[in-house]
Amino acid sequence: MMAVGIAAGGARRGSWRMAAGLAGLALGLWLLGRIGQDLDLGDLRGALGRVPPAGYGMALLAAAAGLWAMGRLDAAMHRALGTGIAPARAARAATVAVAISQTAGFGLVTGGLARWRALPGAAPLAVGHVTAFASLSFLAAAAALALAARALGAGEVLPLVGLALVGGALLRAGLVRPAWAALWTTALDTALAAAALWLLWGGGPASGLSFTAFYAIFVLAFWTGLVSQSPGGLGVFEAAMIAMLPGGATADLVAALLVWRLVLFALPAILAPLALIRPRPGEDLAPLPASAARALSRRMDDPDWALIAQGGGIVAPGGGIAWHRRVCAGLLMTLGAPSRLPGPADLAALRRAAEDEGTTPLLYRLPPRAAARIRQLGWAVVRVGREARIDLPAWRLDGPERRQLRRKVAAARKAGLRVEIRPPGAPLPLEAMEAIHREWEAGRRFERGLVMGRFAPDLFTTQSVALGWQDERLVAFASFLVTDVIWGLDLMRQRADVPPGTMQGLVVAAIEAAGRAGARTMSLSTLPDPEGRLVRALTRRTRTGLHQFKASFGPDWRPVHAAAPNRIALALGLARLTQAIRWPGRLPPGAVTTLAMRSGGAAGPVAPLPARCPPAEASPHRLGRAGAKGGGPASDIAGDKVHRRVSV
Repeated sequence: MMAVGIAAGGARRGSWRMAAGLAGLALGLWLLGRIGQDLDLGDLRGALGRVPPAGYGMALLAAAAGLWAMGRLDAAMHRALGTGIAPARAARAATVAVAISQTAGFGLVTGGLARWRALPGAAPLAVGHVTAFASLSFLAAAAALALAARALGAGEVLPLVGLALVGGALLRAGLVRPAWAALWTTALDTALAAAALWLLWGGGPASGLSFTAFYAIFVLAFWTGLVSQSPGGLGVFEAAMIAMLPGGATADLVAALLVWRLVLFALPAILAPLALIRPRPGEDLAPLPASAARALSRRMDDPDWALIAQGGGIVAPGGGIAWHRRVCAGLLMTLGAPSRLPGPADLAALRRAAEDEGTTPLLYRLPPRAAARIRQLGWAVVRVGREARIDLPAWRLDGPERRQLRRKVAAARKAGLRVEIRPPGAPLPLEAMEAIHREWEAGRRFERGLVMGRFAPDLFTTQSVALGWQDERLVAFASFLVTDVIWGLDLMRQRADVPPGTMQGLVVAAIEAAGRAGARTMSLSTLPDPEGRLVRALTRRTRTGLHQFKASFGPDWRPVHAAAPNRIALALGLARLTQAIRWPGRLPPGAVTTLAMRSGGAAGPVAPLPARCPPAEASPHRLGRAGAKGGGPASDIAGDKVHRRVSV
């Protein structure tokens, strides 16, 4: 029912909260003593006998409905934070936890421990975040309700305008759903609790107060009790109610407060621990085992699957089809192609899995065949971009469509640029790479993520990296996602003073290396859909340059799509995804390591850029000569080398 406690961080702050709770409890007990010292026990017994039976029934209803509402609030917090806990399971755990913590006090500790016990297998940190956010949300919603009730009672407009502005800010921040959940659950909880006390007191007709005025007093007193840190506001809430209601500490009011406290707080606290004896096991969507996930991702003809190392996972809710899942709060979001074309049962299983954990399914960057099948099965599908792909066995640097690319590569070669490809796990000059990244980052406000690559040294262990050198100085690098059948362009970073054609030279070198490694396809990643008017407007500054860069390689353009069960879910899901890409948050734990752990120092000898790319059928151990126009010597690729020297 009523959540208590405010989020705290760190051991020192936790100790301060404990001390504040003890001080609040002492204050509450002192106030209770002051209230009872002038009260005649005989009058109190008589007042308890006059409590109307309807008040007891309303108090029981308020206790049950309030705990149910707080369960819904916790479920909303789980969904907003993307914990993956099913709503029904989250609500059951919250009901037990709130019933205990609102009476025991120290809500962040007692409520967090109770939730953790009631959610076997849940991460303790995630449970702590939910406890803190649910408590803060309840406290903020209670304050808003108290302000709104007081403003309505007094006919004031300015506080209501302020609340409307806060609502607009939440809308812009994308927090409408959790904010609305906090507001309606808190309103239901406090309204029923106030109605129970109102009936137990029977004070409306005698005092001349309307229920609206009584509710405003109740919410303000209850909020005061929460802030005091006394368990359940004990003593502080009662003293605030007595001080604000007409008549003071009458026997009828004290009797009503006593019964209200026993039914709404003590009774749930006695029954709730029984549910912790044998908590229900998890029913949440489980990922594929790590070994199976790695094996599957290596076989997929989709570079998006290689992004699993950057906070992804593989789920198979139907058992027969696997999806690459990205962590995005509020969404069961998949990225790239499924392991096979889905059927009706596969999509139904995915929808059930999303419903079980309280999320919305969104399938992003689907290839054409998968998108066509999903559209046939009744889902809403929209084209969101197009991917530039290169057929490696057939690709050559020759041809009129690559005239501009050849000029760029020749300019880079003339400026002395040399390129080498280092395979996954090879040592890298990470200090120099980070310096280039920081220079790149300084000209931008943020680095996008979620479905796009991020700069983190530990992630390069699963990627091939092209390094561009000029006079033994690293001037550019590009990383590539690698599977057994496809390479995908991930990051591109270069210094401001690089020679023209530097990045083209790095990509051409990677195309050669991918062909030698046995890959069939090189993906130059995805561009926003040029057919969409809104997309054209939003990406005007970056679209032209990126398109010209990728088009210079003469790729095949493949459309990519997004899908959801209906158009509304698709629009809302894409809006949430856009926000998550722009503000991706921190990388997952373990994705970043210190530079000293993997720093590879300076590069070994590398070959200058030639004018042409050798055939993809060249020996995997020894490249043939570069083109007729000269270039560098052939490069040996010894099996015991930690990096490869590549002529392009």
